[in-house]
Amino acid sequence: MFVSHKHNSEAVATLTLMIRNLRTKRDAASIDGDTFEQNMAILLSILEPILINDVNLEFLYKLNMVSDLTESLMEQPLPSEVQTWRPKAFFRFLLRALTSALRNEYGV
Repeated sequence: MFVSHKHNSEAVATLTLMIRNLRTKRDAASIDGDTFEQNMAILLSILEPILINDVNLEFLYKLNMVSDLTESLMEQPLPSEVQTWRPKAFFRFLLRALTSALRNEYGV
């Protein structure tokens, strides 16, 4: 037996705002790199399972958050660009959130 559930939450909008504020703080040098990475990992680990819901996924597109996520992906240096390459702490969660976002026809 399948249970149908209508989900309408502000979680995507709240997380979008928090991620954008966090990036603004990083750009203004209000927080250090390690704190930024840890907080991004937490926020993205919360966002990814929320995107399973199609309504939340559509809301993510309306907020233009996919472009913000891809910007974060492009900020990750390649191993050939730095001497001691270490992926950002949030990189795995970023990839998972982008994968969830691109599973829908809106993302392709």
